Amino acid sequence: MLKAHRIGAFFYAIWGVLHLPIGYSVYTRGLELESGIVQGRVLQMGFYLGVAGLAAMAISKGNWVNNRTAYWANLWLTTVVDIGFCRSCFFLVMYL
Repeated sequence: MLKAHRIGAFFYAIWGVLHLPIGYSVYTRGLELESGIVQGRVLQMGFYLGVAGLAAMAISKGNWVNNRTAYWANLWLTTVVDIGFCRSCFFLVMYL
């Protein structure tokens, strides 16, 4: 029987796997921009998403064995990353 913590670990790992190509895509898109503050911010956002994806996948191993600290770390990480990314995208769209 599959336990709830393993289902959660699976979805955290999927979240991480999905954010790796998104981070790469944002980063390569930033390389095409004119050098300046906007390019730096886009490159930073791409790197940030890629590292967060790797971290979520690494922490999901702790979720797989039902580690309480890993649960809270992944919950905090994924929430902060997605809220920050959505906010940044909104401001970039407004100023581009």
